[in-house]
Amino acid sequence: MDTTGTLDEARQRLHACGPERLGRELADRPWREVLARWWPRLLPGLYGGSTHPVIRVGHAVRTLPAGPETGPRLAELAHGPGYWAARHRPLAVRPAAPVAGGAAAALDAVVPVAGRTGGFPERLERVTALPDWTSAVTDPAEAHRRLTGLVRTATHRYATHGHGEGTMLVHAATAPNAVLRTLPALPRELWAPSLHAAWAASAASPRCTRPTPRPTASRRSGARPRRSSNGRWPTATSTSSNRPTPPSTSATDRPSPPRCTRSS
Repeated sequence: MDTTGTLDEARQRLHACGPERLGRELADRPWREVLARWWPRLLPGLYGGSTHPVIRVGHAVRTLPAGPETGPRLAELAHGPGYWAARHRPLAVRPAAPVAGGAAAALDAVVPVAGRTGGFPERLERVTALPDWTSAVTDPAEAHRRLTGLVRTATHRYATHGHGEGTMLVHAATAPNAVLRTLPALPRELWAPSLHAAWAASAASPRCTRPTPRPTASRRSGARPRRSSNGRWPTATSTSSNRPTPPSTSATDRPSPPRCTRSS
């Protein structure tokens, strides 16, 4: 039983601006207009629910332009922001030193928090500053370009850093990708603020972990052999010169399997 009041507060938010209210608005107004109204209100709390609410909104928005605006699709769009409102979690961080270059340089500048105890919400409380990579961006086209690069870089980075904290670090890519999916449905004046929030969420994920690069095969003990350029696995002789090669036997040298006979 919840005794902290967190559950009651979440229910109040969900009732005030949840599926019921958004559903009524979607019945009276175009869904893009409703989304543009609520998006900037919810954006500061993008960290809520470990960024799952904005991911849900991104999926809902992605399906609407691709087909008819059916009842279930509009209902999902109402539930996504309602879930987001219930889990709304602003994070007050100050910008650290400006970072020049692309998304890779910006993510490399993220310094992990001290200690890895607690879940994602507890670690977020320890985040006080993030590299300043987006505050100077005001042009919508540049915001879209940077957000695209951030999603690509964070996705590739997961292949080399995700082993350290796979569940948490995946949100460094999925959260900005959800925002990127939503941009075409938003007014262009919301693109730059969306980039700022997406960058903060993406940078906070590795900030809450310790994403060290995966060790290479030469540094790992007992590494498995890799295929050669011709696609073949190395033979026993090529992997270890001290390993004896089993003698080859022809078909005539192999013992015949025992034959089953029926006893009388």
